[in-house]
Amino acid sequence: MPAKLVRKNPALAKAVKPVAARIARVYGGAVGLLLGAARRTGFRRLPGPPSTIGLLIGAHVFAVTFWLGPIGLFAAIAAGSVAAAATAWRVRSRPLDQYERDIAVQVFGEVSWLDDVRLTTISVQGGRAFAFPGADGRTYLNLGHRGFNAALDGTRSYPAIGQILVHELVHAWQMAHSKSLAAFLSHAAEVQIRNELGERVYDIGSAPVVWADCNLEQQATAVDRWYAGKRSPTCRQMDPEGTDATTITNALGRNL
Repeated sequence: MPAKLVRKNPALAKAVKPVAARIARVYGGAVGLLLGAARRTGFRRLPGPPSTIGLLIGAHVFAVTFWLGPIGLFAAIAAGSVAAAATAWRVRSRPLDQYERDIAVQVFGEVSWLDDVRLTTISVQGGRAFAFPGADGRTYLNLGHRGFNAALDGTRSYPAIGQILVHELVHAWQMAHSKSLAAFLSHAAEVQIRNELGERVYDIGSAPVVWADCNLEQQATAVDRWYAGKRSPTCRQMDPEGTDATTITNALGRNL
């Protein structure tokens, strides 16, 4: 059922949302379990987006062909191999450059998980950025071609220099501090399906945020707006007196 149709019908959205959210949690958790197992069984020796995309495509194909036995397994391996090759040909990735890392350190401190962050040219839905854990143990911030080449440039939704990078880095922080990839992706999938069905999952309102009550996107929004000075009476970036400064610095373990 198209998400647009559901969004235009509040009664339908109310009926569909609980079931869709439950399915999304299960699906996200299953993907997280798969990626976690891959990290423990040698995929760390296959760095880059191709190994992750090949694994995911192969697993999805096998989920619908397993009943064919060896033929189904062969089809899944073939599909995964083709997807990995296509990704290697079309997708670029790189670590944070020095200026990008300097901004990250301002917000999160000099933390080891930044070494595993990679930017890629992948994006979804008209260029929308997203973060995703790799089977190789890295965390991929998928910013599209424009974001890959100029990750600090402002956009309509994230106008401040570096704001969109900080937003996606919050998701990397969440992954690094989650109980497991399954737990993170279960929550992330639910939040995104609720977003597709019209829920304002990014909205944090004007009152001070309560970190534990925020979903993944609200946490990222709170941090990117604090970083950009959007929650400061003087518009000061990372204002220690900003609306959510104490909440955010306590959550991130930072002393400013």
